[in-house]
Amino acid sequence: MASNKGGVTFALIIVLLVSVAFGYVLTSPTGGGLTYSNSPTKYTQYINLGADAAGWEYNYNTSDRNPVLNVQLSTLVYFNVTEEDGAPHNLYVAYDGSYSSTLFAKLVSDQKNNPKSIEGSNNYKVLSTSQITQTIGHKTQGKFPFVGSKMAGIYTYWCSVHYTTMVGLLIVNATSGSTSVVTPNVANGATPSHVNNQSTYSTSVSNVLLALETALKTVE
Repeated sequence: MASNKGGVTFALIIVLLVSVAFGYVLTSPTGGGLTYSNSPTKYTQYINLGADAAGWEYNYNTSDRNPVLNVQLSTLVYFNVTEEDGAPHNLYVAYDGSYSSTLFAKLVSDQKNNPKSIEGSNNYKVLSTSQITQTIGHKTQGKFPFVGSKMAGIYTYWCSVHYTTMVGLLIVNATSGSTSVVTPNVANGATPSHVNNQSTYSTSVSNVLLALETALKTVE
């Protein structure tokens, strides 16, 4: 009986530690034309965004809004979104086509002059308004796998509630064979930037392992 209680306690400790360490609610896939694939990916990338009506804040930085994001093909991207202003927000990604300097230039122009036009039907709802919530500081995690040769190209990421301000470009690069993200040649002197990786989680993971070791000793 004592052994069974120890096992239950240990299982609860693991669940609580993982939840606290990552601090995000992982959402289930929902789609609107863009297909979610369960095929295995080679890489993992974390992108941290603050949801603010004035624009997506990269790494929650108010001076860095709606950046061009760069993702390597065959990457499972986790979008870590934190509610910043108490307004309703959601997060969509939409495929706009294979990469070309002409298309990139058009999307940059549309983003500025007619942002609603680039929110196409070939989209995927990464996070809904109810998942992000309107509670300032609330953290939610959604994911999307950019896997398969046809997935390379230019995407937009946006909030359909604030489509004139919360919209940016995401480029999926087809270059393979390296864990680094290769910057494609883009028009108008703009350069895709702000590649985020798993380093933001290294401290949390270390803390989890240390806590698990302590918990094991306690259960024993």
